Amino acid sequence: MECKQLSKEGIKRISSWFRKTGTSNSVSEKTHKVYTGVSIYQDNTKLLAAEGSGTICLKLETFKAFNLDLIATNALLRLSVAHSSVKLYCIYRGRFILLKEERSDEVGLAKSANCLYWASFDAKSRTIIFGKHEPSFENIRFLFTLPESNKSPEQYWMNKISHYRIDTPAVIYSTKYTVNKELSHSKSINLL
Repeated sequence: MECKQLSKEGIKRISSWFRKTGTSNSVSEKTHKVYTGVSIYQDNTKLLAAEGSGTICLKLETFKAFNLDLIATNALLRLSVAHSSVKLYCIYRGRFILLKEERSDEVGLAKSANCLYWASFDAKSRTIIFGKHEPSFENIRFLFTLPESNKSPEQYWMNKISHYRIDTPAVIYSTKYTVNKELSHSKSINLL
């Protein structure tokens, strides 16, 4: 393996990049980097209906891309919904990691400004689901299950998810029920 020495211009570009990513506090600018701000787990949060599982339904007041954070004491899951994509990030112990990204016109923002969006999560199954319209198994647009863990289900950090935050004005409803196959056939979630 041969190592080459960087030119002065190359060193300046790398130094500039390190300064920019090291001093910026905007989480949206960080991907696979370390975030040292403590407030990311506390600022502008609202309490969920239950700890460790539930569904959040939201209707946007203005039609634009949004980030929905599901927040535990030392970690969070960020669902980032854009016009034709959905990304799921995990921020854990200061690391900002992209878990999954899906791109298509069906998965992102709906064409209608009155669309209802929802996110459902369950700590025991380590799953987060995103959908549009009525919260049901048939309306799922995005699903991700965290990799298996050697910890017991009672020790999963997702059990501590008790708050949420959204970065755009919206009408929000939270319930302790989760969207799954059984729920879709027997009982629906009452909305707004």
